Amino acid sequence: MSELQFETIGDAMKQLSQQYPGKFEKPMASKIAREML
Repeated sequence: MSELQFETIGDAMKQLSQQYPGKFEKPMASKIAREML
């Protein structure tokens, strides 16, 4: 995964859901988003 900068967890989750449609459930996406910040 490329390194991306996010201002909020919501932004990160939105980006993840766009990059990987259907592969993330919200709890998992939020966990990944927090790790990316």
